[in-house]
Amino acid sequence: MEKFKELLDKYANLIVKVGINQQKGEPLVITAPVEGAEFVRLLAKHAYALGAKQVHVNWNDEALTKMKYENAPMEVFEKFPKWYADGLEEFAKDGAGFISIYSEDPELLKDVDPKKIAAYKKSSSMALKEYRKYTMNDITLGVLYPFPLKDGPKGCSLNFQKIKPWKSCGRPYLKPPVWIQKTQSRPGKTTSKT
Repeated sequence: MEKFKELLDKYANLIVKVGINQQKGEPLVITAPVEGAEFVRLLAKHAYALGAKQVHVNWNDEALTKMKYENAPMEVFEKFPKWYADGLEEFAKDGAGFISIYSEDPELLKDVDPKKIAAYKKSSSMALKEYRKYTMNDITLGVLYPFPLKDGPKGCSLNFQKIKPWKSCGRPYLKPPVWIQKTQSRPGKTTSKT
């Protein structure tokens, strides 16, 4: 267990120092599932050690997400919260880096009304348009890190030493982040040395 914690800490440090290239005086925004609290604390620890002025965390919970899709009326999905979109845009204007920890069950919403999913995707796409100008145009860096935080579908066992952090249950969620192959710098920033 001690080896796992050591590897997890090294992975968190790598994400913050090299992947997001955290700079002194800049904020960091992390979006993560509640099951990832221990890992998020490691990310925050390393970000503050590098001089982050603030680490803001947006938590999500699969059980609550599913409950919302099963019970909330369509209008909830058709109108994305302006305060949330405005908050992300403000952080982006302030030069924040964005880390998203992805550990979602791909079958979570399989029995949900697809019209609700489509409505949410459309409303969030429109509401986050200004924010995405920052992350899609290399004004600020936003990165997605698939990470298995719990057992996956069909009882897949998570053994950090046997699988790559960007794979879950032997299936790749994404290709390995580019920075694993080649160190990159945030736009206008000096690449940190590891």
